[in-house]
Amino acid sequence: MRPFAILAVVAALAGAKAGPDTALSLEPVEPMFRFRVVERGSCPPSFDLELAADMPDPGWSLAVDRVSGPDPNGRRIVEITATRAEGMFAQVLTARTATANLGVMRKGVHLVDVHLRRGEGRHERVQAIVLRGAGLHR
Repeated sequence: MRPFAILAVVAALAGAKAGPDTALSLEPVEPMFRFRVVERGSCPPSFDLELAADMPDPGWSLAVDRVSGPDPNGRRIVEITATRAEGMFAQVLTARTATANLGVMRKGVHLVDVHLRRGEGRHERVQAIVLRGAGLHR
Protein backbone atom coordinates (compact mmCIF):
# COMPACT_ATOMS: atom_id res chain seq x y z
CA MET A 1 0.00 0.00 0.00
CA ARG A 2 1.31 3.41 -0.81
CA PRO A 3 0.62 6.29 1.56
CA PHE A 4 -1.99 8.84 0.69
CA ALA A 5 -3.38 11.88 2.40
CA ILE A 6 -6.91 11.74 3.64
CA LEU A 7 -8.66 14.04 6.04
CA ALA A 8 -11.67 12.53 7.74
CA VAL A 9 -14.33 14.35 9.66
CA VAL A 10 -16.90 12.42 11.67
CA ALA A 11 -20.37 13.64 12.51
CA ALA A 12 -22.55 11.48 14.70
CA LEU A 13 -26.18 11.77 13.75
CA ALA A 14 -28.37 11.61 16.82
CA GLY A 15 -30.44 13.91 18.93
CA ALA A 16 -31.56 16.06 16.00
CA LYS A 17 -34.06 18.65 17.18
CA ALA A 18 -35.93 21.43 15.44
CA GLY A 19 -35.64 24.74 17.26
CA PRO A 20 -37.62 27.97 16.94
CA ASP A 21 -34.74 29.82 15.23
CA THR A 22 -33.34 26.98 13.19
CA ALA A 23 -34.72 24.20 11.05
CA LEU A 24 -32.39 21.59 12.51
CA SER A 25 -29.68 21.38 15.14
CA LEU A 26 -27.47 18.40 15.89
CA GLU A 27 -26.33 17.65 19.42
CA PRO A 28 -22.86 16.08 19.45
CA VAL A 29 -22.59 12.49 20.64
CA GLU A 30 -19.78 9.96 20.66
CA PRO A 31 -19.50 8.26 17.23
CA MET A 32 -20.30 4.55 17.28
CA PHE A 33 -17.59 3.42 14.86
CA ARG A 34 -13.88 4.13 14.71
CA PHE A 35 -12.65 3.96 11.15
CA ARG A 36 -9.73 4.12 8.78
CA VAL A 37 -9.45 4.17 5.01
CA VAL A 38 -7.09 1.66 3.40
CA GLU A 39 -5.93 1.73 -0.20
CA ARG A 40 -6.20 -1.65 -1.91
CA GLY A 41 -3.37 -2.73 -4.19
CA SER A 42 -5.24 -2.37 -7.46
CA CYS A 43 -5.06 -0.22 -10.58
CA PRO A 44 -6.82 2.15 -10.51
CA PRO A 45 -6.61 2.21 -6.71
CA SER A 46 -9.74 1.33 -4.77
CA PHE A 47 -10.38 1.87 -1.09
CA ASP A 48 -11.74 -0.06 1.89
CA LEU A 49 -13.40 1.50 4.90
CA GLU A 50 -12.50 -0.46 8.02
CA LEU A 51 -15.03 0.11 10.80
CA ALA A 52 -14.50 -0.95 14.42
CA ALA A 53 -16.89 -0.80 17.38
CA ASP A 54 -16.76 -1.93 20.99
CA MET A 55 -19.58 -4.40 21.58
CA PRO A 56 -20.94 -5.19 25.07
CA ASP A 57 -19.76 -8.82 25.05
CA PRO A 58 -17.84 -11.32 22.86
CA GLY A 59 -21.06 -12.84 21.48
CA TRP A 60 -21.59 -9.95 19.03
CA SER A 61 -20.41 -9.87 15.41
CA LEU A 62 -20.58 -7.24 12.65
CA ALA A 63 -21.23 -7.94 8.97
CA VAL A 64 -21.46 -5.59 5.99
CA ASP A 65 -24.79 -6.20 4.24
CA ARG A 66 -24.48 -3.75 1.36
CA VAL A 67 -22.43 -0.84 0.06
CA SER A 68 -24.30 1.41 -2.34
CA GLY A 69 -22.37 2.92 -5.21
CA PRO A 70 -21.84 6.65 -5.10
CA ASP A 71 -24.82 8.78 -6.02
CA PRO A 72 -24.25 11.87 -8.22
CA ASN A 73 -23.13 13.81 -5.12
CA GLY A 74 -20.53 11.17 -4.17
CA ARG A 75 -22.55 9.80 -1.25
CA ARG A 76 -22.33 6.09 -0.38
CA ILE A 77 -24.37 4.10 2.12
CA VAL A 78 -22.80 1.25 4.09
CA GLU A 79 -25.33 -1.06 5.75
CA ILE A 80 -24.08 -3.17 8.65
CA THR A 81 -25.82 -5.79 10.80
CA ALA A 82 -24.81 -6.50 14.40
CA THR A 83 -25.90 -9.95 15.57
CA ARG A 84 -25.49 -11.70 18.88
CA ALA A 85 -24.90 -15.42 19.14
CA GLU A 86 -27.08 -17.52 21.43
CA GLY A 87 -25.76 -18.28 24.86
CA MET A 88 -24.31 -16.51 27.85
CA PHE A 89 -21.23 -14.33 27.63
CA ALA A 90 -19.21 -12.35 30.15
CA GLN A 91 -19.97 -8.63 30.04
CA VAL A 92 -16.64 -7.49 28.58
CA LEU A 93 -16.30 -4.79 25.95
CA THR A 94 -15.06 -6.57 22.85
CA ALA A 95 -13.82 -4.88 19.67
CA ARG A 96 -15.47 -6.07 16.47
CA THR A 97 -14.65 -4.97 12.92
CA ALA A 98 -16.26 -4.91 9.49
CA THR A 99 -14.71 -3.89 6.17
CA ALA A 100 -16.64 -2.19 3.36
CA ASN A 101 -15.17 -1.91 -0.14
CA LEU A 102 -15.80 1.66 -1.32
CA GLY A 103 -14.35 1.02 -4.76
CA VAL A 104 -12.55 3.65 -6.84
CA MET A 105 -12.93 7.15 -5.44
CA ARG A 106 -12.21 10.28 -7.43
CA LYS A 107 -10.48 13.26 -5.85
CA GLY A 108 -12.87 15.41 -3.89
CA VAL A 109 -15.27 15.13 -0.99
CA HIS A 110 -17.19 11.92 -0.32
CA LEU A 111 -19.91 11.26 2.26
CA VAL A 112 -20.32 7.77 3.69
CA ASP A 113 -23.51 7.19 5.70
CA VAL A 114 -23.19 4.21 8.03
CA HIS A 115 -26.50 2.44 8.72
CA LEU A 116 -26.75 -0.20 11.43
CA ARG A 117 -29.35 -2.77 12.40
CA ARG A 118 -29.33 -5.08 15.36
CA GLY A 119 -30.53 -8.57 14.56
CA GLU A 120 -33.56 -8.56 12.29
CA GLY A 121 -34.47 -4.89 12.85
CA ARG A 122 -34.27 -2.24 10.19
CA HIS A 123 -31.17 -0.26 9.28
CA GLU A 124 -30.89 3.19 10.86
CA ARG A 125 -28.27 5.83 10.16
CA VAL A 126 -25.85 6.02 13.08
CA GLN A 127 -22.90 7.92 11.66
CA ALA A 128 -21.79 10.06 8.74
CA ILE A 129 -18.17 10.12 7.64
CA VAL A 130 -16.82 12.81 5.35
CA LEU A 131 -13.72 11.83 3.37
CA ARG A 132 -11.63 14.48 1.68
CA GLY A 133 -8.53 13.21 -0.04
CA ALA A 134 -5.69 14.48 -2.11
CA GLY A 135 -4.42 10.95 -2.76
CA LEU A 136 -7.65 9.60 -4.19
CA HIS A 137 -7.82 8.50 -7.83
CA ARG A 138 -8.12 11.28 -10.43
